[in-house]
Amino acid sequence: MARLEEPEKPENHERWLITYADMITLLMVFFIVLYASSIVDSNKFQSLAASLQQAFNVDVLEGFDLETTSADPAAAEALVAALKQDVESLRSELDALRGPALSRGDIAVEVNREGILISIYGNLLFDSGKATINYEALDVLQRVARAIATKPYPMRVEGHTDSIPIETQVYPSNWELSTARATAVVRYLIDSGISPQRVQAVGYGETRPLNGNLNRDQRARNRRVDIQLIYLPSLQALSDADIGRITAGRAAGAQ
Repeated sequence: MARLEEPEKPENHERWLITYADMITLLMVFFIVLYASSIVDSNKFQSLAASLQQAFNVDVLEGFDLETTSADPAAAEALVAALKQDVESLRSELDALRGPALSRGDIAVEVNREGILISIYGNLLFDSGKATINYEALDVLQRVARAIATKPYPMRVEGHTDSIPIETQVYPSNWELSTARATAVVRYLIDSGISPQRVQAVGYGETRPLNGNLNRDQRARNRRVDIQLIYLPSLQALSDADIGRITAGRAAGAQ
């Protein structure tokens, strides 16, 4: 019995419509995304910029101007007064250490765009090439811990070295040494009652000097531990003039 062959189906010449429809859909989504991206919420943008700067401690958005004026002058004035009081209390606490206690280094308190910065210089905290806190420095750190324990702000402890290379079994480079020093200070602050959730340790090695490394005094100034109290994002409400009013007067550590 002969087998009946099925009639051949005509070729579908409209399959291109599926590809065309997909392309149109993708184009529509693309232009919607472009339109949505073009609508910038300035408040959210400023908050994002501040958060990035706090996280990375660099000028992430180089073209963004942090010099803003507060929409509420009374709130800005209250913040200036609070910051000034914090700075003066820290300076008063640390000025009591003047004399033999600071014979191996120096300490300074200033205000920057992140908040209050406490810098401890020279061999005050550590001997050369070591990350064990000197016994003579314990009173300094105890006063610092007592002064900042009541502040509700997060803080970043930064270790910095001079440009003289180091290569030992414990510290192959200044990166390891600076990080170990920052960690040692963090551990002391935590043991003094400061919450671990408030503190982070960072080592910068010799990459962020305050001045040149041409002589002994300059290297001592670069060899430091910075304790940065982070007041962001509330500090964005202040202008550079406001910051200047806070920092007016003699800073602790000024020669």
